[in-house]
Amino acid sequence: MVQKSFIVTRAEPGASVTAGGIRARGGLAVVLPLFQIVETGAATASPERLQALIFTSAHGVRTAPASLDRALRVFAVGDATAAVAKAAGYAAVASAQGDGPALAALMAESLDPKNGPVLHVRGEDVAFDMTAALRSAGFEAEAIVTYRAKTIARLEPDQLAAAARSQGVLFHSARGAEAGARLMAPLAPHLVAICISEAAQAAAQGAPFAAFAVAERPTDEALIATAFAQTEAKG
Repeated sequence: MVQKSFIVTRAEPGASVTAGGIRARGGLAVVLPLFQIVETGAATASPERLQALIFTSAHGVRTAPASLDRALRVFAVGDATAAVAKAAGYAAVASAQGDGPALAALMAESLDPKNGPVLHVRGEDVAFDMTAALRSAGFEAEAIVTYRAKTIARLEPDQLAAAARSQGVLFHSARGAEAGARLMAPLAPHLVAICISEAAQAAAQGAPFAAFAVAERPTDEALIATAFAQTEAKG
């Protein structure tokens, strides 16, 4: 049986985590991050007023202001982000085990808007407007942008050569899929685009990929499982 090979496009350090998951299943991983994470240096002026923090990515945890109280309740979009928050010293961490809407629903069920503001620590680009969703639920919701994901200009010839030996490419976001469609267009007819969401799939359709697949759940583990299942189905 031919060993399956997949291109991992997310930024580090998440790329190495995904690559490890692929290798644990017996596959090969070609790590080609399409983004570089750049910190903004943003700070929050009133951390003492908050009742909870929101993290929708591990990058948000890693770039959060040092002034934030580790005793605050934390709500994370998924288990991977929750694990990073716990490792960073946050004591009370809850995972929505899903996406942005699931996280907003969990917070609405768990918190009382009267107990103070909530703060979303996020990147410059987001797929779901968490602040607006929480405000519509009666919360005083604030946000700070602590990082931006800078898209690389191009892939080098040796990177394209390595990628050409793969069967599929993993996209962890719509923005990543959009960048991948542009940067990997010459390889697209030979690759299956495995996407973490329908929004990512829609963005990936900017290139003529051989096939498209969407993970059953918006998690890294589900994305990897879908990659193996889809390429096995293709023979």
